[in-house]
Amino acid sequence: MKFPFLALENFPQLHDAVSGYKKTSLYSVCEGAKIHIAASVPGKKLFVASDLLLAKKYASELKSYGVDALVFPAREDVLLYRKSYSSATDMARASALSKIARRDFDVICCSAENLLERITSLDVISDYTLCAEEGKTFNLALLSEKLSEMGYKRTEQVYEAGDFSVRGDIVDVFAADEENPVRISFFDNEIESVHTFNVADGSKIKSLKRFWIPP
Repeated sequence: MKFPFLALENFPQLHDAVSGYKKTSLYSVCEGAKIHIAASVPGKKLFVASDLLLAKKYASELKSYGVDALVFPAREDVLLYRKSYSSATDMARASALSKIARRDFDVICCSAENLLERITSLDVISDYTLCAEEGKTFNLALLSEKLSEMGYKRTEQVYEAGDFSVRGDIVDVFAADEENPVRISFFDNEIESVHTFNVADGSKIKSLKRFWIPP
């Protein structure tokens, strides 16, 4: 059975209550059962952990059940950690907010501290998220301007997250929180193909129908 917790006597009542969007409280639940419940009940869910490390652990376990769980990292305290500050956290937050704005998730895992933070409006995040899709048309000059407005840095060749380059009818973008950059090939102003590639040698990794570029 994919979710052993479903076999318990009282679980159907919980499942029906959550499915009907009724206010529901559940106490004295063991650690493993929390994952079963979050993975099996329907709808979008917010999973709040005591800290970020535990939130990442829960997200990893939820993914093992085939659940699309994303981690929303806490904002770094720039004044306190300015010497070790990295833009990686900001990019991970922007990527997570972009997925939340387009509802591309099953479960959001975050720490209790996250709930106290002010975040950018999801409407603003949506305005600064691009979808590169085969057959879609873009003005290359305006696309370059938009990527710069979104916080990407134009370079001759992409090397790290946050870079983009334009060479003729080819646009390379190393999107925030991605392992590999994406190459968007144009025919005039129409997107002809989209694929990820190896940053070291430029070899093709995987063809894509569409690719979301977060701010």
